Amino acid sequence: RFNPTPAAAGVSGNPFDLTMFYRNQWSDLDDALHTTIVNAEGYVPTLKSNLGFTFSYDKPSSAKQDINALVSYSFRFDISAKYKLSLGLAAGIMNRRYDPSKLILDSPNDPGMDYEKNNSLKADFSAGAELTSDRLTVGLGIVHLGNNSAGTMDDSYNQQQVYTYARYYIPAAYKFDVAPSASWLHYDGDNLFELGLTGLYERKYWAGVAWRPNSAVVFSAGLQLYMFRLGYAYDLGLGDSKVMDGGVNEIMLQFSLGKK
Repeated sequence: RFNPTPAAAGVSGNPFDLTMFYRNQWSDLDDALHTTIVNAEGYVPTLKSNLGFTFSYDKPSSAKQDINALVSYSFRFDISAKYKLSLGLAAGIMNRRYDPSKLILDSPNDPGMDYEKNNSLKADFSAGAELTSDRLTVGLGIVHLGNNSAGTMDDSYNQQQVYTYARYYIPAAYKFDVAPSASWLHYDGDNLFELGLTGLYERKYWAGVAWRPNSAVVFSAGLQLYMFRLGYAYDLGLGDSKVMDGGVNEIMLQFSLGKK
């Protein structure tokens, strides 16, 4: 949640969290998509503030490489004994490298292709807000804030993205919780919805399923052991996405100081 919502950084209250995320999309294809994200963040109780850094490397194809580096700041308000509100900002750079010589094309003279090598660097900003309690989490994030450029093949990369989400923990039985969730992502004219349900034991072990209409069913599981959290998710494509080979595999590893 840190990347689309800088306000979510530090909500754990730990002095330091280091999170590594890897996503491998359509792994059976020769030119599979890869995404790697590293987050580092720490909460300062005396200031009710959090400082963070995120670095992401995305390889949408053999010809494209995207790098995004951001520093973030968030401030937490105690709006009641039960609820806390966090407001966050992030600023950094966004770099795209495009080298058409690395493309493998069936038609090398396709007039619809961009054959010009490009290396672009621009400033990047994000903002977000998150309301939390022991059971409820509701958030809003805006990525690539104010960037509404259009007319290039990089639209979805450059375009402003709006992300909202909600989750509620419901006590079910002995040390078990059930957590329904919902999210909405809007970018480049598209709207992506997701509905999910996760079962948790002591909030340290979990397994869940989520549904994205006409896109995918996502299965996830994970555990927390002392200072470490490990999670795995697999996206099974639906509809037009079903023709892609290998599905989507995601792995998350987190190390936390101060984790109980």
